[in-house]
Amino acid sequence: MPTKYQLHPTDLIVETVGDRTDSLRQISWSYIGVSEDNQYVSEFHDCTHVSSAETSDENYIAFSDLQANTVLSWIENHLDNTTAECYESELTLREYAQQEIEAELNRARNIQFVNHEMPWFPTPPVEVPPAEEPAEETPE
Repeated sequence: MPTKYQLHPTDLIVETVGDRTDSLRQISWSYIGVSEDNQYVSEFHDCTHVSSAETSDENYIAFSDLQANTVLSWIENHLDNTTAECYESELTLREYAQQEIEAELNRARNIQFVNHEMPWFPTPPVEVPPAEEPAEETPE
C-alpha cells in the first residue's frame, strides 16, 4: 500500500487590497505523508500566495466567506501547476514534496534503535523484592 498524503492549511494571512480590507494573501500549509503501515510520518511545509488585485467583484471571496474546500482547491492547483524552482527542481511542487516526504520516510524506516547497554559493562540485574504475602486472618 503506498504512502497516504494529507493536505492541511495551517495559517491564513489577510491584507487590504484597494477597498477590500479582508483579502487573503497567503495560505501556509503542511503536506503530510503517512507510511503504508502507519508507523512513520513526514511533513513538507510551504505556502501558496494568492491575490485579489485582478479579481472581479463577482468572483471575489472575502476572508470571512472562505470555505475549506475553496482554500484546499487553491493549494491543490498550486501544488500541481507550480514548478519547484525555489527548491532548484524542475518537478512540480507536489512531485517535489512527495519526493522529500518519501526520502524522510525511508530514512525513518532505516534508523536502527539505540541499545543503551554496553557490551563491556553489562547492566546489572534488577532485584525485585518478593511480594508480601497477605496476612492470614485468625479465627476468633
